[in-house]
Amino acid sequence: MAIAPKGLATVAFLKTRMDEGFDHLALFEPLVFDALLNLDKSDFLAEDVVRVISDRTSLIIPIQTMRTLLGRCVKKKLLSREGGRFLRTNSPIPGSNLDAARAKIALKQEVLSDALAMFLESKGLEPISADSALSALAEFISQNKVSLMLREDAASEPTQRATPDRRLPRAIAEFVSERCLRQPDLRDALASMLEGMVLVDVLLRRDIPETAQGFSNLQVYLDTGILFDALGLCGIANGVAANESLTALRQAGARTLTFSKTVEEIRRILNVYQEKLGTVEGRLSLFATALTSHFLQEHTSPSDIKIISSTLEKRLEKAGVPIKEVPQHIPEFTLDEKTLGTALLNDKSRDIDQPRIRHDVDNVAAILTIRRDRNASTIERSVAIFSTSSGRVIKSVREWYEAEGGTGVPPIIHHQAITTLAWLKKPAAAPNVLLHELAATCVAVMRPTRATWEKMTAVLRRLRDQGIINDDETSAIVASELMEPVLASLDDETEPDSDSITEAIDRVRSQYRKEALGEARIAISAAQQASLRKIIEANEQVKMAEQQLAAEREASASARGRSAEIEAKILERCAQASKFLSGSILLSFVFGLVWGLWLTLPGRFDALTASVRTLGFFALGLLAIWTLITAFRGTTLIDIHQWLSGKFANFLVSRFFSAKDEHGVSLRPLR
Repeated sequence: MAIAPKGLATVAFLKTRMDEGFDHLALFEPLVFDALLNLDKSDFLAEDVVRVISDRTSLIIPIQTMRTLLGRCVKKKLLSREGGRFLRTNSPIPGSNLDAARAKIALKQEVLSDALAMFLESKGLEPISADSALSALAEFISQNKVSLMLREDAASEPTQRATPDRRLPRAIAEFVSERCLRQPDLRDALASMLEGMVLVDVLLRRDIPETAQGFSNLQVYLDTGILFDALGLCGIANGVAANESLTALRQAGARTLTFSKTVEEIRRILNVYQEKLGTVEGRLSLFATALTSHFLQEHTSPSDIKIISSTLEKRLEKAGVPIKEVPQHIPEFTLDEKTLGTALLNDKSRDIDQPRIRHDVDNVAAILTIRRDRNASTIERSVAIFSTSSGRVIKSVREWYEAEGGTGVPPIIHHQAITTLAWLKKPAAAPNVLLHELAATCVAVMRPTRATWEKMTAVLRRLRDQGIINDDETSAIVASELMEPVLASLDDETEPDSDSITEAIDRVRSQYRKEALGEARIAISAAQQASLRKIIEANEQVKMAEQQLAAEREASASARGRSAEIEAKILERCAQASKFLSGSILLSFVFGLVWGLWLTLPGRFDALTASVRTLGFFALGLLAIWTLITAFRGTTLIDIHQWLSGKFANFLVSRFFSAKDEHGVSLRPLR
């Protein structure tokens, strides 16, 4: 496929047609109508239409696909067919409006290309035109996505590709990650171009009607790396892309599963991390992978790894990936497994009995056993397939499968390839899966090569052994998010040496210390602010307590005042009552004395009746007692009145005020 701006606008136009709900054949109808309107022949071959479309859109449509499209025109009576030639009819060809639609799309792509050109120049790269920038972006997408031709070798991993200059792809990857995905206008233009390229790449290499078929309950067994992504253990970008891909597969009719041997492989890898994450030397010995970066940057501890390993089955079940045992081994279906093990060997794996080699061989054999010689010509009818993200493994298995005489679809496929096919069947099920896969690829492109990482760890060991840095600094540098971009920048120019890596470590170390100092200052400032807030809150609480105490004192004084007022009134009433009682008694006493004096007159006592005479004796006795008291003590009636008033007053007060507090307030309620 051409990657000129004209072709990119065309593929983006096809993507908009798919969004509008047209089927896969109808996507290309405007291109055919446009070609027919610009074809100066009344009868023609399919090859003539292909040539016109190529000149006007830069797309080369296969002859068989073009014949199918022209056949649709025949059914609509727009054309007639005689032998292998097509003839115009009296029916007018519908207007395609292709030029206007592409011009509108080209404006959006122009904004994208201008932004990329400016970004590349800001990175110190040689200035290029907007068209060249757009072509470079399309070339990056084309090189870093998996080729979807089923018989073509899969691409290798992005960070391992040998390119003369890594600066441009790394800069484009950074542009996609840092600019496009964060700005809606650039993101939409990029997504339209990406999905259009994938759309055309797949449809023009396959039988289009076949693409619309579902996966018919295809069993897709997932490899270790995909499951690590789906479990969120390889970073956010990989996790989002993996889970959206699983959604797309399930919506297209496939079942996402994994073999028990793959779960064992995951646990074996986690055990390695559990052993090495606990020490500085162990962390330095880890390979530069997405899994390593995630564990280091998240400061994952060995105990965290142990928890992940123990809950692995539940985590996979939650992710929608059931675990299946490998089927019983049947040699007649599995071809030559020993030869496959040999084919999977590389420079670092020279033993076919190594766990990783054995795992891949067993999984491929399990797929072939499930198929039982049912070798379908399409993935949609393949019964089962092993999905992995390792391009090297895919290439080795496919070459082995063809050499062994295998027919139909090979037992293995790249995960991005089958995800793309699932997206084509139901784009609405996971609309952003291709864009998120591109984001994950960009993260991988920006990661340093394994060779550079190993050189960095060797320099760190030397600096630590020399006492230049301590264990804590070593751990901080390895886990720093700044380390990978700095190392990646060394890959851009030439093979890094010890001096350049040491300078990179010093930059990261300085930046790390600066950030740590900044974080410390922020923490101190936050602590000071928190302390100041606490002091202010304490002062406010003291003020509130003082106000509350003053209010309580005022209420107490008011209560004491009211109590004293009530007490004074009660005492006054008691005094009045005691005077009244004492006066009444004294009056009775005086009356008795007067009567007694009267009875002392001659003949008065004898004149009394018998019943009254007793009272008379009492009155005379009272008179006699009073006479004696006055004779010896000199007591007067006034003294007796005052004494009785006092006694009565004390009695009444004691009844109302039996107990008092320190302020003299009664503690006994008034009756």
